[in-house]
Order: sequence, then structure tokens, then C-alpha cells
Amino acid sequence: MIPQHENGTEAHFTALVEMLGRASTLPGAALLLSQYGVPVFPCVPGTKRPSVRGGFLSATTNLQQVEAWWRRWPDANLAVPTGAASGVDVVDVDRHSERDGLEGFRRARQVGLIAGWSALITTPSDGLHVCLLSC
Repeated sequence: MIPQHENGTEAHFTALVEMLGRASTLPGAALLLSQYGVPVFPCVPGTKRPSVRGGFLSATTNLQQVEAWWRRWPDANLAVPTGAASGVDVVDVDRHSERDGLEGFRRARQVGLIAGWSALITTPSDGLHVCLLSC
């Protein structure tokens, strides 16, 4: 779970996302998240398919394990389990079907189903991962 920060969890999460944006490599970002107590796991490059047996259940903050994974798969996508494990919920807004998920996301915001977010992350399929704090 994302540790509390003196300015509150959301401020801490925002600062962490900004630091991740400056990380020069995916392995570096994985280590940074792990150092801050956010469990991570590798996925096959360009996909959401876990590289490790057990998938999100194998996510860890153990720096030696994280380093070993990214030594083995240096181009692996970086994944974080959602919900209680990380303190972050994610709305996956897809754009690769007949219906554009962005329109549904806009409607959900308009009726108050999604009050705000802490980060918007683009996906390889031109969609979004909308990160909301759950802690």
C-alpha cells in the first residue's frame, strides 16, 4: 500500500507518479515503486499478460526479486496490483472496440460515479488507465 505522507496519501501518490515520469527505464521505475512500498510484477512487453507464475499475486516490494525479474526481462511492462494491495483502483478505458470507452468515462464522471483521479496513464491501445486512490 502507498505509505502515508505528511501532506496526505493523494499528495504522496501524485509526487510518486511525477518521480516515475522521470525514471529513465522500466526497471528503474519498478525499483522506485518497490522502494516506496508499492508491490510490482513484470508483464510481457506491450501486454497486460504477467511474465511470472501467479501473476498479480506474485507482486512484491522485495528489491532483490524486482531486480532479478527485470534482469531476466529488461523490456517487461511494469504492473501494479490494484485495490488493497497497492491502495490504487484503476478504471481501464479501452478505445479499441466499436464503442469508444472515453465517452463512457465522460458520462460516468458527469453523473458523479468517478469523483477524481490521481493519475491518467496512456495505454498501448490508445486508451487510459485512470488511477484512483482507494485508501
